[in-house]
Amino acid sequence: MKLRILTFNVFFDEVARSVRMKAIGRLVERTRPAVIGFQEVTREALALLKAQSWAQFYDCSVDTAPPFQEAYFVALFSALPVKSLETHPFSNTGMGRELVLMQVEPTPGCTLYVGTSHLESLPQFAGPRVAQLKESLTLLRDRSSPSVCLGAVFMGDTNLLRADMKLLDRRLTAFADVDVELAKSGRSKCRKCRESIDKGAVRVGKMMKDKVAGGKVMEIRVWFHEDCFLEAADTTDDEKQLVRRKAGELRGEEVGHGDEEEMDMVGYLESRFLLIRRANLFFLL
Repeated sequence: MKLRILTFNVFFDEVARSVRMKAIGRLVERTRPAVIGFQEVTREALALLKAQSWAQFYDCSVDTAPPFQEAYFVALFSALPVKSLETHPFSNTGMGRELVLMQVEPTPGCTLYVGTSHLESLPQFAGPRVAQLKESLTLLRDRSSPSVCLGAVFMGDTNLLRADMKLLDRRLTAFADVDVELAKSGRSKCRKCRESIDKGAVRVGKMMKDKVAGGKVMEIRVWFHEDCFLEAADTTDDEKQLVRRKAGELRGEEVGHGDEEEMDMVGYLESRFLLIRRANLFFLL
């Protein structure tokens, strides 16, 4: 069984609101998702969305459960039969954020839980943001009974930053600080050997504190040759595993799946969860 799900931050601002909502409507009509999660919805935007022809085939969460705050909020639209609807305002939010949760029925006798949220914004609120994500996943896990439930889906605008990953799980620390990519030009220089990194060669970037002009200390990304990074004394085993795997993928090599699977970005997630963050998809197994 295939199920199409759409998540979209519609942006609360009034700039070109009518044009933007019509464009979103065309996207819905073209993709025909079974469930939609919208974030940063205002009453005005919601009215524009619901006035479109596609909306008559969907149940909207806001019609049954008023949002936690009115400035802007999240909403679920379901074309599937809705068995239950819950809203869970986060106790640690200072921005009126909540989880909206639906139990839908994709096929007779089988249900699926879908939830959407817009987690706390701004870098300084990493702690509350990660706590809200964990709370959302826990709520979904507790409600999905294996006997009749196909699983659970969490989607939305998580506002997760790379640095937040280490708060999610220790195993994700390497992903928070390290990038592995093909050099876009020959201008970058390796921090270890001080030689240029050829265009198209695998390079490794890591966030490090360094002095910039004026003597100010800032966290910046510095680049290394692949071998230089792997040979550095302060490179952790997790970082080495990540770099070897990603570099192999970039070169088109066969990558083994032994213990390195534990280093997956979603190793911390329960296997029954699908986490969608904007354009990023973090697995369902």
